[in-house]
Amino acid sequence: MDLDALPSLRTLEVALAIVVPLSAVGLFGEPAFLADAPSVFAALWFGAGLVAPVLLATVVVLRALAHVVRLVAPVVGHDQLRRPGDVSPLRILVSLAFGALAAYVLWWSLGTVYAVYFASVGGVLMGHLVAAVFGSVLALLVLLRVALGRLFPDGPAARLRRPTLE
Repeated sequence: MDLDALPSLRTLEVALAIVVPLSAVGLFGEPAFLADAPSVFAALWFGAGLVAPVLLATVVVLRALAHVVRLVAPVVGHDQLRRPGDVSPLRILVSLAFGALAAYVLWWSLGTVYAVYFASVGGVLMGHLVAAVFGSVLALLVLLRVALGRLFPDGPAARLRRPTLE
């Protein structure tokens, strides 16, 4: 099964990339509507702000793992899974960078969810700050990747190789 071929996974990734920075603003900007809201709504808003980076990081890690599966598939005899741009060094580096950043966000996000909801710890918890900031960075990079993919379907390097029309 090719996880990257599922359009719903790409759509979910873009939707979460839009939600994560908005939830970070909601967590740290403390909008007026949250201050006047009942505590249940504020708790749901805070919970969504913690869970959104977890979901985004999970989807990005799944896409990076799908790229690894496509790279390794010809070794085990499944040549039909590989796509034309999968073996380019730039694509591999981007996939590694996104996977590493997503793993970092996932680590902090899951640790924060555990500390807030399941562990009985005291003190000041700053994990949600790290998860929200790096989750927002990951979200902006995902949106940038989508925008570059739409602007340059053959890849940005292919545009540099083409002769100009002058």
